[in-house]
Amino acid sequence: MEDISKQLAYVAANENITADPEALHVIAQKADGAMRDALSIFDQLVNSSGNHLTYDSVIENLNVLDLEFYFRITDFFLASDIPHCLLTLNEIIENGFDGQHF
Repeated sequence: MEDISKQLAYVAANENITADPEALHVIAQKADGAMRDALSIFDQLVNSSGNHLTYDSVIENLNVLDLEFYFRITDFFLASDIPHCLLTLNEIIENGFDGQHF
């Protein structure tokens, strides 16, 4: 993942595209270790988002659940705060993600 992220950063710099390192990392993860897939995803995102890739735009376009949900629900679990756990799960489901898969 790290090598793919670095290569995407190199491509972005050469193409005058600004990209958040976190955004490139998400693309590398979504490509599942395949550089060709990462470049294809990168190209599609640049075409749809313009010359600036942000973490938020990438997770929205790739339909990836933000890590903040995982951290938040873990904190609620550790605090035994069941109502907020359920509210967070409901928010995840409302964002279109499968609750059982989460």
